[in-house]
Amino acid sequence: SEARAQLKKPTVERLEAELMRWFHFEMTLNDGVSELGHQSTFPEHLLLTELTKPESKKQTIIQILVTRSTLSTDAIKGLSASLMDESISVRCEAAHALSRQNTLSDDAISALISSLKDEHESVTSATARALVSHVDALYPLLPNLDLNLIQTLYTNVLFPRNGQLIAPLYIQDNQLHFYTATGPGQPIELASEQSAVIIKALRAVRAEAGIAPLPEEEPFL
Repeated sequence: SEARAQLKKPTVERLEAELMRWFHFEMTLNDGVSELGHQSTFPEHLLLTELTKPESKKQTIIQILVTRSTLSTDAIKGLSASLMDESISVRCEAAHALSRQNTLSDDAISALISSLKDEHESVTSATARALVSHVDALYPLLPNLDLNLIQTLYTNVLFPRNGQLIAPLYIQDNQLHFYTATGPGQPIELASEQSAVIIKALRAVRAEAGIAPLPEEEPFL
């Protein structure tokens, strides 16, 4: 804020340290709940610093962050990093928070895709829901994923459990064609090797679901 900018650095550091003492006191007193942290004027960077501390109540910090109307690039990075936290509940909460954002960077989408490989089903389910919320942002990343990740992504996100396509894809003339919520998307140019990997991955998923492509369906995946 303008008033903060006029303060000297030592003064700002002293005030922020005092603010965090009250924050921790309230969290301890109210069993992990902080009305202070939920104030829109509470500095975001202080919450993000707490998110990096092993002893902090990270799940609560994420729940506070997700109530904010907009989050900074640093906050999205912090949430993405939390997808690798040792706590299952923190990883789930981070995926949920990312699902609530209107847009995500490619790095955040990539972090969610990697999180689909988590060994805990609760995390992969939360991650899949987050990716469904940002499904249109997935397609440009497909060409650079390896075979296993494409299969995992297709199985958990692009192909519903009843075996019916929710995101039609097809490859033609080394271009990936897809449909978004508003209609056909801009085709993505593919190298021959990328086409081969995507086709192999998606056909494997279809075969596992018992849906063998007919000859006339060859380009459709």
